[in-house]
Amino acid sequence: MQPDGREMNREPEFSIAGIGSALPERRVSNDDVARLVGIPAVRIASWFDIRERRWLRVPAAGPVAVDASLEALAVQAARAALADADTGGDAVDAVIAVSTTSQYVAPPLDYFIQHGIGGRNGFACTLHGACTGLFRAALIASQLIQSGVAGAVLIVLADAVSPFFVFDPEAPKDLRMSMALYGDGAAAMLVVPPCRDLPRASCVGVRANQLDQKPGIALSWQRVWKQTGVQAFGTDLPGYHDFRRVLREGGRLTIAAARAVLDRAHLDFHGVQHILTHQATGNMRAVAAELGLPAEKLRINIDRVGNTLSPSILILLDELRRSGKIAPGDLLLLHSAESATWSYGGMLVDWV
Repeated sequence: MQPDGREMNREPEFSIAGIGSALPERRVSNDDVARLVGIPAVRIASWFDIRERRWLRVPAAGPVAVDASLEALAVQAARAALADADTGGDAVDAVIAVSTTSQYVAPPLDYFIQHGIGGRNGFACTLHGACTGLFRAALIASQLIQSGVAGAVLIVLADAVSPFFVFDPEAPKDLRMSMALYGDGAAAMLVVPPCRDLPRASCVGVRANQLDQKPGIALSWQRVWKQTGVQAFGTDLPGYHDFRRVLREGGRLTIAAARAVLDRAHLDFHGVQHILTHQATGNMRAVAAELGLPAEKLRINIDRVGNTLSPSILILLDELRRSGKIAPGDLLLLHSAESATWSYGGMLVDWV
């Protein structure tokens, strides 16, 4: 390894040609949430370090109203990534969508994206994944590219939890806390073979692992949050969020994900300039410092967007890109853990 810690022992698995993201127009403050869930705004801020989040859901009496569908938000992010790559949907050979909150069981989210970008009839699939969905999709994209099946793969991650909320004052506290935590959003990236013209970045060390543990979070949006009344929140339903366990064990697994990727590339934290992880709560810097992760390199935006589930890391990456905070030659560590499956994943991004 070179003195600056930058030499890697692996060839890039793919390059990123374009990145894009999309957020709903509606900004929801802690005061707004406090009125809906009965938890003081100051407590929401202290728990999660969130000031506002974006929701597709709009204030309405009676049936739930939304500004736009999750599918429309996903298409918006996909088009932004293609625009960043200066290409169109006809250049996309495969679409991999990721969501846990798609409005439809069938057709799947990838169908709407492929048609929304004017894509050709290529391979497409939808993964059901949350915090580690990016790395599951990237692993599949890497194999499609390396096998020669696809030359350009569009990965789109989108989640919108707010349409499923039921603001029942008798709901368990952990569910009402979840409603204060989550925001809606979408993000996308177009990946191509290494050394393709005009790449944004090269990626190495892509991995995704799943462990065998009892989940720390198991939320059934349809069954728990779309019903009303106390009977919707029985203990027999899979609707709980063990915040204490997630914070206790999730932080350690997040660090394990980071080290697994770095070890694979024969690097350590000194060799990276930016660390982007899924922001489960706003206290990530405190957790990072306790576990030995350099907090000063950790990039945060949960205070403005909330926990957006699967697209969170790419939303942050796109924000850093557009604000000019990433310089050519910077090495970024992207990694995450997921408490629904106790999975983890990550990759290194070498910015061009």
